[in-house]
Amino acid sequence: MKLNDDLGFHLLTKITSLFFNSFDAIQDLKDIPEKLGEEFYNIFLPDMAILNEKNNNDQSVKEIFKKKKPGFSEKNLTDVLYIHLPILKTEEGKEYNFYFFFQKGSCNQELIEFLNNEDFRKWIYNISQYLYSLLSFFKTMEELRFFFQSIINTLPEILIVINKDNMIHTWKDNTSITGFPSREGKNVCHILEGIDIEKIKEELRNLKLQGNGIIPVKREIEGFLKDANNIQKEIEADFSFFMDDHGQEYFIIIAKDISENKALQRELQKKNLELDQKNKKLEEYLDNYTKELKLASILQKRMISNQEKFYGEIKITTFYNPYEYVGGDYIGSLPVGDKLYFTLADVVGHGVFSAFYSSMYHSSFYNLAFYPENLEDFMKRIYQEFTSIMEDENFFTMILGTVYPKEKKIEFINFGHPLPVFYSNQNKEAQIGGEIHNKIISPLIPFETPKVNTLFYEKGDKLFIYSDGLIEQDKTKDDKMDNLNYQINTLVKSETGVSLAEKLIQAQFGEAEEQIFDDDMSLLILEF
Repeated sequence: MKLNDDLGFHLLTKITSLFFNSFDAIQDLKDIPEKLGEEFYNIFLPDMAILNEKNNNDQSVKEIFKKKKPGFSEKNLTDVLYIHLPILKTEEGKEYNFYFFFQKGSCNQELIEFLNNEDFRKWIYNISQYLYSLLSFFKTMEELRFFFQSIINTLPEILIVINKDNMIHTWKDNTSITGFPSREGKNVCHILEGIDIEKIKEELRNLKLQGNGIIPVKREIEGFLKDANNIQKEIEADFSFFMDDHGQEYFIIIAKDISENKALQRELQKKNLELDQKNKKLEEYLDNYTKELKLASILQKRMISNQEKFYGEIKITTFYNPYEYVGGDYIGSLPVGDKLYFTLADVVGHGVFSAFYSSMYHSSFYNLAFYPENLEDFMKRIYQEFTSIMEDENFFTMILGTVYPKEKKIEFINFGHPLPVFYSNQNKEAQIGGEIHNKIISPLIPFETPKVNTLFYEKGDKLFIYSDGLIEQDKTKDDKMDNLNYQINTLVKSETGVSLAEKLIQAQFGEAEEQIFDDDMSLLILEF
């Protein structure tokens, strides 16, 4: 035992601060001098104790104490005693000293005799060995600093150590192992007061250890800890299991105040419940909406079906595949007297909104049967009807035409729509039919008298009118119109009617295993 040596100081790990920062164990040290005799009653007790590596750094006692006791007056410069502990060594072979700090002048011969007493030294060796076993274990855990930070900063928190025989370490001469001053923390004796130790041991026996992982303790133990300490807060307890360098096995129970977390958890559960209820409502709305869409799809298919029909010698084929349940394309043909009206319209967008406009157009188109008009007058009326209810961002494109079988003549108006493909049977060649475009139908574009395209046909010729969805399905890098013409030239040799429409659409997909439409797709074929 040496007095007031200059010491090298290196804080090994925060566990020394955790266990001995306020050194609550000094309260329990009073029991030792009482056992040793009355001559030790009036000795001064240490102000602080540190278990630290022995080293030779040139750093004074004054600097050491300043680090451990900020704000301590230099007038009360401390005396230092230490016990050398050769039985404790680091991995590098360094040994440990146990340092005691006293206020200057309080370290007298009686105190030195007391600290050299065999019982006291035995206690020091035991607690030092225990601390070292904790140090060697915790030093290997990266999460150590988070573990200690939470213990130091959260009150109340409780740390209990239990060995492999389920015996709880309740050394009265140990420490207040919460690491807090006695007025704030509780030592082991206070922690265990009123707790049924046998029940805790029974709980421990029932635990199945899983490596060194933390195992949640049962709620009974949490209740014991809470009731025994009269804590009016939410307590959560966890077990940790480890083995020290000497083969001694330990449990550590950590009890934390989780009142704030519990309050947040309850609030989160409440919000989740409300969210679940809203999600169920949304699911109901979605189910009802889907059912209505399916019904609307059936009705639209009745209005626009994939079929073949004849007007005289003209075969009329319609094929329609909406992107969703319902779509915004409309295909129609209507014989009136000695002529045949035909049309294909494409309303921007998909779904119910577009389907509504296509239904409106269906009604207007069929009015031609009762009020025959020339194409220009009909389109002027359509423009007025639709733009009066459209939003500015809405628009649609369309082709409206008339076939005059006696004259073998086709007249059609194109409002911003892809031009049709005309297949000449005589030339065995498909090419774009017509040249004149008119503007799309939109509230932002004033109506202008449309220009009319005129074509003449012969027997065996074909006219293909389609929505832009057909072109967009073409995944080739070549010119899409050239590719469409090529596919038509190839298919008309062997196909007709609905089969021709289906094969043409398949050809536009190339070799794709699965046909995934990303737009409404409609096709009207007139075969003369």
